[in-house]
Amino acid sequence: MFVGTYLPQRNKHYYTVAKGEKNSIAFDCTTFFTAGQSKLNELTSESTWVCARKTLNDSLTSYSNHIPFNTSIKKPPVGWNSWDYYYTTVSAADIIENMEAIKADKVLSKKIEYILIDMGWAEQEGEWYGNHRFQGGMQKIANEITKKGFIAGIWSAPLWINPLSPIVFRKPHMLIQNEYGDPQSIEGKYVLDPTHPESKEFLRETYTRLYEEGYRFFKVDFLDSIIPAYGFHEPELGCYDALREMYQVIRSCIKESHLLAATAFPECGPGILDSGRVSIDIHNQWNHVKWGLETIQLKSWMHKRLFYLDPDFVVV
Repeated sequence: MFVGTYLPQRNKHYYTVAKGEKNSIAFDCTTFFTAGQSKLNELTSESTWVCARKTLNDSLTSYSNHIPFNTSIKKPPVGWNSWDYYYTTVSAADIIENMEAIKADKVLSKKIEYILIDMGWAEQEGEWYGNHRFQGGMQKIANEITKKGFIAGIWSAPLWINPLSPIVFRKPHMLIQNEYGDPQSIEGKYVLDPTHPESKEFLRETYTRLYEEGYRFFKVDFLDSIIPAYGFHEPELGCYDALREMYQVIRSCIKESHLLAATAFPECGPGILDSGRVSIDIHNQWNHVKWGLETIQLKSWMHKRLFYLDPDFVVV
């Protein structure tokens, strides 16, 4: 038996399946509403698709037919990413050193289009400016990337707000609130409420500035922090509604740039992302490659329907 939710979704929707007596199967479908939604006069659960007596592959194929292939999805770019070697210690000097090595290589110089600066460049979450390892700011290194014939890309976590950032102390109303009206802490971070007008303005300023500084590939990460939200400034919205609003704001700023979600949620539906990562982090260990392959096999039906499927990195 195969049980799935039709996409796109508005809210979290969970399934539990249990084998009963005499070869019977029982399943529960539960839709979780936010605090604001719970006060509405009418609530509607997500729609469930049920299939029986098919193989796993046939079930996934049948289920995926409710979303047609998208022929307009951009071809995924090929590039170098700083994360798997430098982690959060990356510097402008590291970027320049690797670009020079790529340019000197007969094969890589013909294949690599993008240079992506991953986590570690920013002052802190919620203050998306270059830190001390990027003297001269992020426009300076973007110019260096462009001069060497590459296209500049950059990582960010648009919803993450460091507990010691100015937003927390000066504008806590921009953050997702808990049942007591205080900022809701999720995994040690506070989370931007993308439905709040001031939060939207914060996102516009951040991504417009990065676009104007020369970046044309945007990797957004840690979006799962919004899923446990108690509620939003726009009370009738669910967690995936709020994510779609965030994507729309970012897209309006970065225009034709490639948008990759490193924690992509298929629940948001098609036509939003260019690429989406739905697997684990790849590291230079064979068990991670096998683990990632299992995930990709189960989610391969999303490829070119929702977005280009991104299996993380090739580690060389």
